[in-house]
Amino acid sequence: MADTSQRRIAHPLLHEEVSPSEAIARVLEQAGIDTVFGMPGGNTFSIFNALYDHKETIRTVLVREECRRNG
Repeated sequence: MADTSQRRIAHPLLHEEVSPSEAIARVLEQAGIDTVFGMPGGNTFSIFNALYDHKETIRTVLVREECRRNG
């Protein structure tokens, strides 16, 4: 039988219902993440939009895929 006296209680990271993108931004913020690198596209636009709303605390660096460059 496992010893449960040392078990930690999990506390919720969010205290209200929010969109998944907003939840990602808030959890990053709570974790102390101050810079995020990424390549926007496809389903990530909503995440980058949420990160934009947190631009005072999380710096977002967008990168480009150079292999698609013309010329």
